[in-house]
Amino acid sequence: MKTLYLDLIGGISGDMFLGALIDLGISPDNLISKLKSLPLKGWSLSAKQIEKNGIIGTHVDIHIPSEHLLTHEQEHHSHNAHENDHNHHQPHEHHGFTEIKQIIENSDLSAWVKEHSINLFRRIGEEEAKIHGKTLETIHFHEVGAIDSIIDLVGASIGLELLGKPQVQAKYPVDGNGFTHCAHGIIPIPVPATLAILGTRSVPITQCEEESEMITPTGAAILAEFVTSFGPMKNLTSKKIGISFGSRTLKTRPNMLRAILGESLEMSPIMQSPSYQTDQVELLQTNLDDTTPEILGYVMEQALSKGALDIWYTPIQMKKSRPAVELSLLCKIQDSNKMINLILTETSSIGVRHFSVERCKLHHKLLGINTKYGFIPIKVSYKDGKILHIKPEYEICRILALKHNLPIQDIINEGIKNSNFSKESLNQ
Repeated sequence: MKTLYLDLIGGISGDMFLGALIDLGISPDNLISKLKSLPLKGWSLSAKQIEKNGIIGTHVDIHIPSEHLLTHEQEHHSHNAHENDHNHHQPHEHHGFTEIKQIIENSDLSAWVKEHSINLFRRIGEEEAKIHGKTLETIHFHEVGAIDSIIDLVGASIGLELLGKPQVQAKYPVDGNGFTHCAHGIIPIPVPATLAILGTRSVPITQCEEESEMITPTGAAILAEFVTSFGPMKNLTSKKIGISFGSRTLKTRPNMLRAILGESLEMSPIMQSPSYQTDQVELLQTNLDDTTPEILGYVMEQALSKGALDIWYTPIQMKKSRPAVELSLLCKIQDSNKMINLILTETSSIGVRHFSVERCKLHHKLLGINTKYGFIPIKVSYKDGKILHIKPEYEICRILALKHNLPIQDIINEGIKNSNFSKESLNQ
């Protein structure tokens, strides 16, 4: 399968993504020609090759002359992290979601590009609206309503179409720390919109020591919209490599995005279905024939407290006819070193097997209801908007059962009986 893998070395923003696609070989003239179908005036796009850290890559600039900009206070630009020359020291003309949607729909772009472009702005708009206590229709786009950001996000969809609509995979995102300036004042890094956008896809994000914004809201939206799976490169045969650069020199790593175009082993169709949540995790295993049951119990407690997703012991028969157990542990890929260290230091194991495995999960949400016994959180699992499983949270039910001196099953039944959730509640 044709695959584009995004190696987020210095993070990602809309213009860096465009630069990587151009460096992979899409024609800037073709890209600009398609973008010109947008009813927007007074912008230009340039792409030039530059050298950084001994590597040649592409740097993209989108220029908007000042006569096409409205005058208001200087605002944080969505590419502030990379200090690209997008006039981010000048005022910008801003548009709301409804206007941006009309701009895209009135263009001559393909249905595929229109759909994904609108989705990109919807992802950002919905999270910005929640943050500022507004609705999608009334939210005023600050960082992503400017003309250059419209070019960035629509250009991202056009670029992927020109590249042949490859499956997109990416490394887990890493952002910096500290603070940045926006229209509302000083805000922490990662900025709220970036965290929220990635959170809608359950994408984990890690902070590093770099005191700069590395993942912008536009970059986060591109990841959330197009990436089918996150994690290390896996079973990918590289055919072509695209490099793009931001302008800022980072202290701890190159400010570059590496896009690797190649062929990957075919994914199971179910792993590509929007009906399910999918991710990759690490499975750790080791055989133990001389670790005491007390230690095994202790290791299980420690693993779960340190973030293991699950851990279990399976009876096995080892060499010399010894009864033993196989320790199996599931964890996030970024936690595998920590868990391997726990196993090797707390058990008698001298080696751990590890595999990257794919998970397919029902969508789920924690909702809650008030009952005559008290508030009960309910885990709701669903597929295609249809509720399949309803499970009251055990710990809360246990506490309520003790409080009211009732069988715990009475509390559980009360939770299930009152769980009348609608399809709309799943989208709140």
